[in-house]
Amino acid sequence: MRKIIVFLICLFTLLLCQPVSAANYDTVTDGLSSYLGQSTGMIYAFVDRGDTYYGGMGYADKSKHTLADPIRTPFRIGSISKTFVAIAVLQAVESKKLDLHQDIQTYLPFGQFDFAFPITLHHLLTHSAGFEDLISGMVVNSKNEMMSLFECLSIYQPHQVFEPGKVSSYSNYGIALAAYIVEVVTQMPFDEYAKKNIFEPLGMTMTTFDPLTDLPVSKAYDLKGNEVLEPIIQMYPEGSVVSTAKDMLTYMEWCLDDKESILTNESKNLLFSSQYALTPEFEGFGYAWNIHRHNQHRTVEKRGETAFFNSQLILIPEADCAMFVSFNSPLPWSNIKRLNDTFVQSVLGHKKNEPSVKVTSDHLEGTYRALRSNFTSIEKLYSFLMPERTLHVKGDVRQGYLLNGSPLSVIGEDLYDSPLGTIKFLKDHDDVFLVTDSALNYVKVSPLENPQWQWFAVAIFTILATVNFVKQGKQALHVRKFTPAFGLSSLLELSLIGLICTLLYALATYNLTVVGPYLTFFTAAAVAFALIGYGYQSWMRRRRFDRIYGYVGLLSTLSFSLWAILNNLL
Repeated sequence: MRKIIVFLICLFTLLLCQPVSAANYDTVTDGLSSYLGQSTGMIYAFVDRGDTYYGGMGYADKSKHTLADPIRTPFRIGSISKTFVAIAVLQAVESKKLDLHQDIQTYLPFGQFDFAFPITLHHLLTHSAGFEDLISGMVVNSKNEMMSLFECLSIYQPHQVFEPGKVSSYSNYGIALAAYIVEVVTQMPFDEYAKKNIFEPLGMTMTTFDPLTDLPVSKAYDLKGNEVLEPIIQMYPEGSVVSTAKDMLTYMEWCLDDKESILTNESKNLLFSSQYALTPEFEGFGYAWNIHRHNQHRTVEKRGETAFFNSQLILIPEADCAMFVSFNSPLPWSNIKRLNDTFVQSVLGHKKNEPSVKVTSDHLEGTYRALRSNFTSIEKLYSFLMPERTLHVKGDVRQGYLLNGSPLSVIGEDLYDSPLGTIKFLKDHDDVFLVTDSALNYVKVSPLENPQWQWFAVAIFTILATVNFVKQGKQALHVRKFTPAFGLSSLLELSLIGLICTLLYALATYNLTVVGPYLTFFTAAAVAFALIGYGYQSWMRRRRFDRIYGYVGLLSTLSFSLWAILNNLL
């Protein structure tokens, strides 16, 4: 096993060797970008049956030539932070301050939170509370904008779109809410609670939840090596932890040992054993951890992602092995998954599919929307802006199915090998779900939700409006007077500019909710001026070309209006 770990370390060293000079570093990363992509710096740690390894490579601060130090340089570990929230909840359960299966309204301030269905801490820790996704309020760009955890949770509360326990839908809000409940019952700010009851007892002296920490955290970089601003996580328990490779090594050793420190072994087992699964083919989730099976062996993992940091932590308890890696650049998850798979296969061998009855259902074809999406508010726009949140399944039982153009290979009862890994299709009453072996699952939606035609509709509407504005402007200059058609086309163009500028501002501040009324106003104005303007051309103009242009414009306006309605802009 030691040879395997050493091989992996050597591989990482080739990928991101500690630079003697910036030029040498750039040469190495450029040459190997086809495998992993570019990252300015990384830290790593391994456990191998009692043997431990940790290190850092590349830059933590390229402008100051500061290398990534595994002991002194904390990296942002993103959602791996959630695993510490689960520990805090179980500590409060052990001290009889909380009950995993009690309605959480028991612990929350009266009248401050309104849920459609009763929720328990068990639901929150397994991402099964039924919340839709809401990005607004999650992060801010400066400390002056920050709210308290209570204010943030109460103001930016997402809707429950599914009954708790029905499906798993990854929820940053749910984990942050669980941390706030710990804060309420312990009467201690959560970051202070974690420091006193988790980090200090474990000896993790360079680890904190504090989103405004003074620790020398690595800078963030884009994939071209340019330094970028990492936003501040306002709903901080869901992903604000910074930690070093040495501290994360200490954490992995605690995860793997059977010593009863900070938690009893009985409670620790709840973290690393299946607590919720949508289908028997998958292990589902422990509390805040993803559980998988590889050749009958259990693996436990958690990914972490911020705006520009990507991290991975994986445990193989039966082999007493673990790996942690963190990058200060947003490497594609497919590349990090490759590292993850390489590590697991080096320990447990290549995965073997168990023989099973292969059954394929009909009517699986359709458009599938990520459950980690917004369905009821203006934030539904993110599903349009990020087409990767939508999957397309085509085909039938006879010809087989394609997922986003890639073939699905049936390996069980509606169980398939896919580019997403192993997936399962489940039918529940009128809903069809595409389930993965993580908390990122999908539900079948109307074909109208397909982002491809929506992008086309918006593009055509914008292009026609701009061309019409230029055309009407030329005609107004030719006759040397202001015409009604030019006035309407000008107002339409201004409405579109207002919509685009407001949307760009919202994306830059990570808050669509705040500017929602303005987005609705500009959208409604654009539709109104387009209908009047194109209607005027269709019925009042004599030239056949103008009338045809008006009819095409009206058709594009109807498509644009449908897009706006689908995305809750109207």
